[in-house]
Amino acid sequence: MLLHAGGIGVGTAGIQMARAAAATVLVTAGTAPKLAACRELGASLAINYKQQDFVEAVNRATDGKGVDLILDPVGGVYIEKNLQALAENGRLVNISLLGGATGEMNMGLVLGKSLKIIGSRLRSRPFAEKIEITRQFKQRFWGLLQSGKLRPIVDTIFPI
Repeated sequence: MLLHAGGIGVGTAGIQMARAAAATVLVTAGTAPKLAACRELGASLAINYKQQDFVEAVNRATDGKGVDLILDPVGGVYIEKNLQALAENGRLVNISLLGGATGEMNMGLVLGKSLKIIGSRLRSRPFAEKIEITRQFKQRFWGLLQSGKLRPIVDTIFPI
C-alpha cells in the first residue's frame, strides 16, 4: 500500500496497522526526519514527495505493477498521480482534502485498470456506525496496543 502523509498522526498509525496486517507499506512525507520516523515504524519505502515523483518511486518499488491500496489525505492535486500508482483492481481511499477538493483525472485509467475510488469520513457518520467501527478496531488491534506492538506517536507535550 501507499500511504500519503506518513509522518502525521493518521500516517503513523496507518503504517503500524498495515504492518500488523502483513502489508508492505510505502509512504510519502516531506522532510528527512518524517521519512526516517516512517521507516522506523515499518515503512519499506519512504518517498520525499518534494524531491521525488512518487509514481516513479512506486513503479520502481513494485516492478511497474503499482500498489493495491492508497490511503490519501491530500485529495484533489494527487488524484491523477494516485491513479497512475495503483495496480489493476487497486483502491484509492480519500480521507481528507488537504490538497484541494478538485482535480483532473483520466477516466481511462479507472476503467482500464478496474480501479475503485472511495471517499471515507468518520465525523459525520451515524453514531451506530462509529460504535461498530470502534468495536471492529478493538477486536483487531486492541491487543496490539496493549502489548505495545502498536503505539501512539507523541511529537510534542505542552505544559497545561
